[in-house]
Amino acid sequence: MQRVRRILLLLICFLPVFALAQTDGALQVAPEGLENPRATLSTFFDAMNEEPPNTTLAATTLDLSNVPPLIQKTQGETLSIQLFGIFNRTGLIELEK
Repeated sequence: MQRVRRILLLLICFLPVFALAQTDGALQVAPEGLENPRATLSTFFDAMNEEPPNTTLAATTLDLSNVPPLIQKTQGETLSIQLFGIFNRTGLIELEK
């Protein structure tokens, strides 16, 4: 049990180091409108409520890192439409407090 705790502690301590190594040590700044979860959802809803819906902008709020680069644009737009449909069925989501 002690050994497992030590391993977990080491992983927790070095996780930020691994994350920086993957980004080449550069700190990444969140794009405008994606600074926090509330801003991200607000950007998504604003884009999807435009007439016609701006699915390209809405797709930028999604994490498409596991989608092959060649189909990210079309898949992102499709997923945006599907997600917006799900949000519409769940009822009112209050973003302002």
